[in-house]
Amino acid sequence: MSTRKQIGKLITMLGSAIFVAFLAVTAFLYFAGASGTSRLSQILVSPDAIEKSTFTTQNEGYIFNKIEFELVDSGGKGWGRYAVSPESYEAFYERVSSLRSLAQIEDLLVKQFDQTPLTTLTIFVQGESREARLFQRVEFLSSGDLFRVELKLPRIGWAYFRSPGIYEEVVELFAPTAADER
Repeated sequence: MSTRKQIGKLITMLGSAIFVAFLAVTAFLYFAGASGTSRLSQILVSPDAIEKSTFTTQNEGYIFNKIEFELVDSGGKGWGRYAVSPESYEAFYERVSSLRSLAQIEDLLVKQFDQTPLTTLTIFVQGESREARLFQRVEFLSSGDLFRVELKLPRIGWAYFRSPGIYEEVVELFAPTAADER
């Protein structure tokens, strides 16, 4: 076989390989999605991890301490702090774990969180010093269906989510007596 035919076959084979690779990538992006979003279960610490794990940062070990829900009204006045049971947290986690983060975050959305008093769900851990330290926080807007989750250690920002009726649901779940007063 001549060199010219061998080069032709090689080019044909390489072209076919590139074409098949292109099809595979296209199919992957179509079915898996290239939205730039994350599933909440990849961001928020799971109930199992809270109960069974220790966390290590900067050469210090931490264990779970408590989960706290702080309810704030739209005027910025706190309604109270509530201890969150592991069962209530698990119910919340199951409700939201399959949500995907918003792909595009507008400045107006971020400003709503920065300018509004927020209702928060906070997970605390405890180190060797026995002092409770913030591990992760979820903030809810009382005026809508939006909430955000602080990305775990190291703190590098927030992931934003939309879920219809989430504010009312978390108030009923974590602070039922306050929900009755509303």
